[in-house]
Amino acid sequence: MKTARQRILEYIRNHRAATVAELSLVLQTSPSNIRHHLSILQEQGAIEVIGERPADGKGRPMKVFALAERYLGNNLDLLTSALLEETLSNLAENERQKFYQRLAERMAQKIRTAAAPHPTGKGGDHLTRRLYETVQQLNAAHYQARWEARSDAPRLILGHCPYTAIIGHHPEFCKVDALLIEALLGEGVEHTQRLARDERGASYCRFRVRKFTRSMSDTSAPSQ
Repeated sequence: MKTARQRILEYIRNHRAATVAELSLVLQTSPSNIRHHLSILQEQGAIEVIGERPADGKGRPMKVFALAERYLGNNLDLLTSALLEETLSNLAENERQKFYQRLAERMAQKIRTAAAPHPTGKGGDHLTRRLYETVQQLNAAHYQARWEARSDAPRLILGHCPYTAIIGHHPEFCKVDALLIEALLGEGVEHTQRLARDERGASYCRFRVRKFTRSMSDTSAPSQ
């Protein structure tokens, strides 16, 4: 049996928009009950107010609710996959590598502009400072990143792959991620684990920073 909120979403999806009065009539429940469910759905990001309609007779205008854009979904994964296939199909292997490099550098530039990292206060150890800033920038781009200090070289861990929708058809984005990190960090990295699982079953990717900085061995940096 469908819940009240499921029925509300179904009605709005089928009719594109609805008011409290409409939903109250359809679901045979009070307007206050409908407002309660709509408030929860708004907090969850499932619906949004798109306008107002004049009230029947006297009274305040009625809010009009519709499904939120992100709830409706999109075809960005389809578009991205098609664009990549069209672009890469005309490139030789060496040209593809240059394309991935340019793509990563362009992404890094956009991430830097959007993230505007805050000062870390980690003066003196430049690699440490850059690791903190790179983590901030990657997290602004939805990577759920953190870094760990190791005796040989630090590690960068990405807890979320923003390309999950297309990575199955385009595993080359793992290479793009490595190039992106290199562009942001200013150091080479080695992709040591791809979509591995931690003890809780959550997936992650791990990158080893190739360049070893002596001061890193004296750094007891918490995970970020």
